[in-house]
Amino acid sequence: MAANLATFEDGRMRMAAWGRIPVWHGTGQRSDELMDVETASELGGTKYMVDARPAMFMNGSDALRGQGTQIVRTDTLQALGTASDKYSCIQNKDAFGLLQPFIDSEQVAGIMTSGVLGQGEKAWMQAIIGTLEVGGPDRALGTIVVLNSHDATGACVIGFTSVYVVCGNTFASASLDLDGDAQKARKVYHVGDTHRGLRDIAQAIDIGTRQFKDEETVAKELAQVKVEKKDLWKYWVEANPISDNGMADFKADGSVSTFWKGVYGAMAHEYFRAPGHDLATRDGTAFGAFSSVVGYCDYMRHGNMSPEKQARFSLFGKGAKIKRDAMAGAQRHFLHNEPWGEDIEKLAAVVSQQ
Repeated sequence: MAANLATFEDGRMRMAAWGRIPVWHGTGQRSDELMDVETASELGGTKYMVDARPAMFMNGSDALRGQGTQIVRTDTLQALGTASDKYSCIQNKDAFGLLQPFIDSEQVAGIMTSGVLGQGEKAWMQAIIGTLEVGGPDRALGTIVVLNSHDATGACVIGFTSVYVVCGNTFASASLDLDGDAQKARKVYHVGDTHRGLRDIAQAIDIGTRQFKDEETVAKELAQVKVEKKDLWKYWVEANPISDNGMADFKADGSVSTFWKGVYGAMAHEYFRAPGHDLATRDGTAFGAFSSVVGYCDYMRHGNMSPEKQARFSLFGKGAKIKRDAMAGAQRHFLHNEPWGEDIEKLAAVVSQQ
């Protein structure tokens, strides 16, 4: 995301960060303490309003009404996007204000980062739920990310992830599903009853903060389970399944493309060589196996993805789903000893020979 950070008039990045978290490129605003929503809004530059105005065009000297709606930032009159006439604005103060009651009740510790992308097309806040202690120095900060879009290409979205304190991002299950499971984070689109949608997000925050405590227990259990090397490849293959075309080729002649071998090889690199791999909680453990999938999703460069797309992949997109599936798979196979499928066994035997 850093490549598209907005700036204040004096050139400072429109981003605020808690003092222990590095601010991108040494710029932005620092806070020595976790922030409330008002402080994070002030320092991060999210205190702007948007308005949905009739789209206009010029015909000679006449201004004529066009089709659709322009989303305009009211302080700069910057056009942020064009939408249908049904578009309804969700203001930053409403989206991010949902976090403040949870901060007041100490269910959420405070805002860690906030910022603006582009000219105001997107704004975000990331709040800390608490510290997940796996064992010894192996710990993570559980966080909530709220992203509000004003360019008509996205929604107001909430996701759950974690930031690893010591060596890397090892616990980031993005636990609440964005795709429709019973426990899910919410997307609120800028149409219809947006206030009801924001209430749904508040409910998701409540669910997520409570679930975080349960996941800490699971992580500690995984850190106590030793894993055989042969099972690692089965776990990686299942966590990030090969494409339908790739599977068809494999069933036809037993071949696996260089791309997919590279994917699973990258996970192996995260398991055996990434920073923190030698911690007792990860060295040879099921938690280490899970961490290797997280490391692949969060840190490996994915083709031609821009920094913003990379962040969305990890926090809200396919990467988040891979991490959720990896957490579920770790529990099934390493805690409950569920057997692997026949196709997984065969595929793992091939990709491990590299």
